[in-house]
Amino acid sequence: MKTTNEGFLRDTLRLIPRHMVKALAAGAVLVAAALPLAVASGAGAATAPTLTHVYLNASPSTAALTFGAGASGTVNFTGTGFAYDGGNVSLATTAPGVTFSNASESGTTAGSASYSSTNAATPGTYSVTLTDDNGTSTALAGVLTVDADPTVTAISIPTVAQGQTTASLTITGSFVTGATATITDVATGAALTNSITYTNATTLTGTITGTNATGGATAASGDQH
Repeated sequence: MKTTNEGFLRDTLRLIPRHMVKALAAGAVLVAAALPLAVASGAGAATAPTLTHVYLNASPSTAALTFGAGASGTVNFTGTGFAYDGGNVSLATTAPGVTFSNASESGTTAGSASYSSTNAATPGTYSVTLTDDNGTSTALAGVLTVDADPTVTAISIPTVAQGQTTASLTITGSFVTGATATITDVATGAALTNSITYTNATTLTGTITGTNATGGATAASGDQH
C-alpha cells in the first residue's frame, strides 16, 4: 500500500522534467532574440571614407588644386570607401573664402563638386575633407592652394603706333603658371589684339597690334591702355 507521501513524491518527480523543458525553451527564446541585436549593432558601424586626390583636371597623379581669388569651376576627387548611396555628400576646406557645392559620388572611389573662391580668399595652402553617409574623412593636407593676385611692376614699351602691325611686349611682375594679359582701353574697355602669355614666374611676353580686337578697328591716337 502506497502512502500519501509516496504519491506526492511520484507526482513531483513527474512535474520536474516538464518545468525544466519549459524553462529551457524560454531561455532559448531569450537567447535567440538577443543574438540578432548584437550582430546588427556590429554590422552597422561604417568605416569613414578616405580622400586621396582633389584636382582640376583628369589626371589626379599630376594635378594640383590651384587657383586664384575670384575663381570658380569644377573639381574631381578620388579615394576609397565612399558611401555612393545617393545620400548627403560634401567637401569642406580650411581655406577662407573658398566653398564647395553640388558634390556627388560617381562610385565608391570617385566624385565631383563645384568650387568658388571669393575675392577675399587668403593666399596659402589648405586641407580638404569629404563627408558622406559613411562619415568624415581625415583631412587631406596641402591639397588646395590659393594663389596670390598677380602684380605688374613694368611694361617694356609705353606706346604703340596707331595701326602698327605688331609690337613685342614684355610685362614683368609676379605671376603663376598659365597667366595671360589683355591690354584694354581705360576709357572704352576695347582690347588691343594681343597674344601675351606666361614665360616664367616674373615675366609675361608676347605681341600686340595697334588694332582693337573688337570689330578690328584701328586704335585711336592718344588711347590709353
